Amino acid sequence: MAKLSLNSALRRVSGHIDGYVYKTINGRSFITKKPVFENRRWSRDQKAGHQRMKAAARYANDVWQDPERKAFYVALAKKRKAWRAYSLASGDYLNPPEIEAINVVDTKAGRQVHVYAQDDVGVIRVTVSLRTAKGRVLAAGEAAVEHDGRWMYAPPAWPQEPEFEIEVTAEDRAGNRAVKVAGVEKDSIGRD
Repeated sequence: MAKLSLNSALRRVSGHIDGYVYKTINGRSFITKKPVFENRRWSRDQKAGHQRMKAAARYANDVWQDPERKAFYVALAKKRKAWRAYSLASGDYLNPPEIEAINVVDTKAGRQVHVYAQDDVGVIRVTVSLRTAKGRVLAAGEAAVEHDGRWMYAPPAWPQEPEFEIEVTAEDRAGNRAVKVAGVEKDSIGRD
């Protein structure tokens, strides 16, 4: 990709002319060859990828129509210095959060579930559900963020069952969700 150095008469250029595409990104101008898509057959996965990209663009366009949501991505882009805010929003749509770990610990405040969840833009909500193997909910609620991707949930009463499951759902700003289930045995609880 070639870089353009523009004089004062031509401060910004965009569009395509004679098989080349001109664009300006973060105040820098670039020129590339226009891609040729004639007679190309797309695989099912490629078509699905195109649909995901279209959906990501729709999400970013929706963000741009909402001043509050747009302000968040613009501020984050400035903080990271290398990102365009629009690209950051569409990338957020494409990347779901990740639940790295679920730990049950005994603390001075009582028994708690600690969840470590990450996202490229940030996790905004984590919910926790304690349930039996047959699906009966023993306790459920939203976790509170503590720091550095760690969330904490303290159920009102700790289950007395010898074994149960913990289901955690992490949600990002774009509405993506990640779900992880961990089994718990009564004797496997640690200290924080």
